[in-house]
Amino acid sequence: AFYGASKLTSVIIPSSITSIGEYAFEFCSSLKSITIPATVKSIGNGAFYGCTSLANVYFREGLQTIGGYAFENTALTAVSLPSTVTSIGSYAFADKWENSTHNPVTGFTMTGYVDTAAETFANNNSHITFKPLYKTFSNSSTINKTSITLGESVTVTGSATGGKKPYEYAVFYKKSTDTTRRVQTAAIPRSKATAPIQRLTLSLLPPAPIP
Repeated sequence: AFYGASKLTSVIIPSSITSIGEYAFEFCSSLKSITIPATVKSIGNGAFYGCTSLANVYFREGLQTIGGYAFENTALTAVSLPSTVTSIGSYAFADKWENSTHNPVTGFTMTGYVDTAAETFANNNSHITFKPLYKTFSNSSTINKTSITLGESVTVTGSATGGKKPYEYAVFYKKSTDTTRRVQTAAIPRSKATAPIQRLTLSLLPPAPIP
């Protein structure tokens, strides 16, 4: 669609678009940044290949597949991928084609959720640093009191599914004497929750945000 549009510096992808075709923006050498809306489910092979000025790509939850070479030969040094991505093609990120060979881009950081295609892709490309994100689970969580005093013990019962070791459990509560409604956290022993779980979220007086 925009193949070789070397003067294109920005583009807005409308929410009516559900896929970006193969080589759609190939060699748009002046394109600097782009946001992929949540309606886009797939990005085709080589979609942004050779966009040598492209330094920022913003992905939204909903994207499922990223084709091979999709962001090869760009200026990207880091990406953050949504949890919905299930497939990433070869050489999609952190790679440059020079002298008839693929050359890894060192110093590349990929942020993504554990147990997703992002982690697999990073693990298969040793030059990529993977920064893990963990899904939050909150299933069937109960506490045996409706109010607590700071330092008082409570019994926590909860179960959740998903996640990956190392497990982390946390309970969030309001200090009974704190009028600013600050939230404090306390660790929950593993015996108090049912594995596998990554983060068990419990709240009291009122529901407390995760810090």
